[in-house]
Amino acid sequence: MDKDYEKMIRNKKADIYSYEPEPHYDIDNSKIFVVVRKRPLSRKEISNGEIDCISCLNPKVTVHECKIKIDGITKYLEDHEFYFDNTFNENETTEEIYDYTIGPMINLVLKKGIVTCFAYGQTGSGKTYTMKGIENLAIESLFQEIKKTNKKFEFYISFFEIYGGRLYDLLNNKNKLQVFDDSKGVTQIFGLQEYLAETPEDMRLIIDKANSVRTTHNTVTNETSSISHAICSIIIKEKGSKDFGKLSLVDLAGSERAQETQSNNRTRRADGAAFHQDWGSTERTGWQAWQDSGIIE
Repeated sequence: MDKDYEKMIRNKKADIYSYEPEPHYDIDNSKIFVVVRKRPLSRKEISNGEIDCISCLNPKVTVHECKIKIDGITKYLEDHEFYFDNTFNENETTEEIYDYTIGPMINLVLKKGIVTCFAYGQTGSGKTYTMKGIENLAIESLFQEIKKTNKKFEFYISFFEIYGGRLYDLLNNKNKLQVFDDSKGVTQIFGLQEYLAETPEDMRLIIDKANSVRTTHNTVTNETSSISHAICSIIIKEKGSKDFGKLSLVDLAGSERAQETQSNNRTRRADGAAFHQDWGSTERTGWQAWQDSGIIE
């Protein structure tokens, strides 16, 4: 750890966090909404002397790049600022993220709308941890909202992964799936099984089963890195109607820099390249939730 850079970053963060963050923006009827979540350093990163060089104050993320002037001696920071619809720091919970992303969209799904949530980021950044939390919260919301109506709904779950350019059904012994375009030019997945979920517990068990057989691999940054794209679809059908709503939760494969894949063999590196061609408790603090998950040791 470089003490000079550490001090400069600490001072920079103190200045940034002296301001109040902007209130999180309500998603309303936005077609596309981009949210960033920052996680804390893990114990491994801290023991390696790494410095937390990211500041996150809604709606901005600032990357503090450590640099040396042309004299080869003088150290300084170059700040890179990025703005998003909403940003969440390491102390904010998955529940708060849900309230400003999927939460407001649940009623749209029940009204036969289609909502898709993508989780994208570097290996070890907490994508799967966040997505699993959102899945559980979405399940609770769906069953709570239907109780407020006089209509009868049925929930069906499908869950497949894209690995090495091929599709596998995670709820049907990882059977290989085929993709076709129908007569209307709509992409259809042949052989994908849908399972009826009558209770929140049913839905959780089905989703947990699929997550348990997803393809993973050990990397330098993550012992159980998700190396496939996982697509969980919750289809909501009103009894007596052919129309339906759909909530798709897509946990994309981890994105790794070359120097972080040094333990990967040739096959794993080829897999990584192929993936990115395929697809262009509220009382606890955010930090405690990260620790409980095992992502932050």
